[in-house]
Amino acid sequence: MAETNRQKIWNSMKKIYGNDGHSIGNIEVINSGSDSLNDALGVWGLPKGRIIQFAGKESSGKTLMSLIAIKEWQKLDPENWAIFVDAEYTYDKFWAKQLGVDTDRVFLIKENSGVEIFDQLCGIPNKELGKAKAKPGILDLEKENPSGLGIIVIDSIAGMIPPITMTKEVGNTNIAPMGRFLPDALPRIIPLLSQTGVILIAINQVRVDVGKMWGDPTSTPGGKALKHYSSVMVHFTASESKKNLILNSSEDVIGHIVGARIDKNKVGPPRRVCSFSIDYTNGVINRNIEIGELAIKYGVIERPNNTSYVYGEERWVGKDNFFNSINNDVMLNELLEKIKVAKLNCQDKVIVNNEENLIEEQGE
Repeated sequence: MAETNRQKIWNSMKKIYGNDGHSIGNIEVINSGSDSLNDALGVWGLPKGRIIQFAGKESSGKTLMSLIAIKEWQKLDPENWAIFVDAEYTYDKFWAKQLGVDTDRVFLIKENSGVEIFDQLCGIPNKELGKAKAKPGILDLEKENPSGLGIIVIDSIAGMIPPITMTKEVGNTNIAPMGRFLPDALPRIIPLLSQTGVILIAINQVRVDVGKMWGDPTSTPGGKALKHYSSVMVHFTASESKKNLILNSSEDVIGHIVGARIDKNKVGPPRRVCSFSIDYTNGVINRNIEIGELAIKYGVIERPNNTSYVYGEERWVGKDNFFNSINNDVMLNELLEKIKVAKLNCQDKVIVNNEENLIEEQGE
């Protein structure tokens, strides 16, 4: 059969560019640390080689969740390591250790100059076009010789100082300097992230837009550039209601229930929401509740009525009895695998029936 013009062009392109134009397969991810958040993201984790924005108000869990992601990456291999760019000069090594992070495998960069940060990560370009970089960056070295770098955290975008601001006196800065800096800086790092598979977690703050009179009065520093270049945007919320706070025996607040909203998602459906519990010194907690609720959502756990939970030959009456009974690693991992299969097969949630109708059907 004669080769068509399209096939000729296609084969020529493959020989010249070494790319067949097809998908490279499933998206590789890193566990976020929360099963509920993984489910909301759609690909069961944080996608590699992308920019991910963690935004939210103060004490909502942004830095904690970025450290938890580093911990999950380190757990996969003893050679895995991460970079933490401390633009706010607030990194707490002892807190990171409490959360389970191996701080010896975290390369700390204490720098708030936006130019210096991106020069260290992306290298310094040569002034002459077509020439090699005057100084290679960390991601250039990772591309040439992979070493296990998986995550870069910038804490935070609002803490970085753009070049215009560096040269101005206090109180005499230009309008939106970060909004002018990021559109030039981010295109430099995006190809390197894609080539190395490294995740950039950009922590951002939420501030009140004073001049806005209608709609959502909040905004994030850095202008529109970070929103456009991010593949995933996660907005963390924390309610001040007492029912959403986690207290110890002395009535001290030791954690809270985090609400997460996926504002943007280029690897799955956006606008998904979820919630999970965090302890300020132990990270994500109550994994049994997260997996139990997901098992119900995807029909792995059957609900014949509002009080019963059925899994195979086991049956529990009452929500607390069910969550407590599955609180062991063997059971949780077994349920998690079945949840992933059900999610992959687009399995619907089992409708809760009335107990009397169920008894009548069994009698017949």
